[in-house]
Amino acid sequence: MRRRAGFTLIETLMALAIVSVLSLIAYPRVSSSMTKSNLRGARTQVANMLAAARVTATQGNRSTWVIFNGNVARIEAFPRRTVGGSGTRDTVGTLVNLSTVYGATASLSGGNTQVAYDPRGLATGILNSPLKISLTKNGYTDSVVVDMLGRVRK
Repeated sequence: MRRRAGFTLIETLMALAIVSVLSLIAYPRVSSSMTKSNLRGARTQVANMLAAARVTATQGNRSTWVIFNGNVARIEAFPRRTVGGSGTRDTVGTLVNLSTVYGATASLSGGNTQVAYDPRGLATGILNSPLKISLTKNGYTDSVVVDMLGRVRK
């Protein structure tokens, strides 16, 4: 009788069991790494928005704000320079929903909802202590800090 080449059912099930156990062991670490990566991405996005607002303020000689409405952040500038639309402020760039894009929740210290820059690029309304923007996801926290000179630290 001739023996067929290949794997037996027992060998295949053993290999599947080993791969399953290794996957279960690795999942928490991979999940944690993905969460931390998303928080770093959200932190970088917020820092870039703050830098863009400061540049818009100094180069355009106008006041700008990074406004947080829940987890949605946007940059606005005054006075309005574009034609059409409504209101007195221009929206600079696009709105970013930190919850949708990164799964992160944003909160500002002191009950603030915005960071304002004057035409010189200085953060206004931040007198005694720096403003901290905290980003959280699944128990992990990261933050961006803005001081009264408008500098951003990650």
